[in-house]
Amino acid sequence: IRKVIFSPDSRRLATAGTDEGVKLWHVATGQYLLEFSAANHVPATDCEFTPEGCCLAFATEDQAIHIIRLEEPHAPNHP
Repeated sequence: IRKVIFSPDSRRLATAGTDEGVKLWHVATGQYLLEFSAANHVPATDCEFTPEGCCLAFATEDQAIHIIRLEEPHAPNHP
């Protein structure tokens, strides 16, 4: 694992690793939620939530930046 970061509301955790992606976890339960990877399966080097927690950006070894829109932070079904 290259990076571990909490979401702004501390409810989710993102990890960037050499296993080709970024994984999203629910902090309270430890439940694995989602995984994001680049189309060319290049390992992730870094990740960061936006201040509102609605997006997750990650960088890959090929120097690309990927931005993933997550659910709205205040939506009723948001993990």
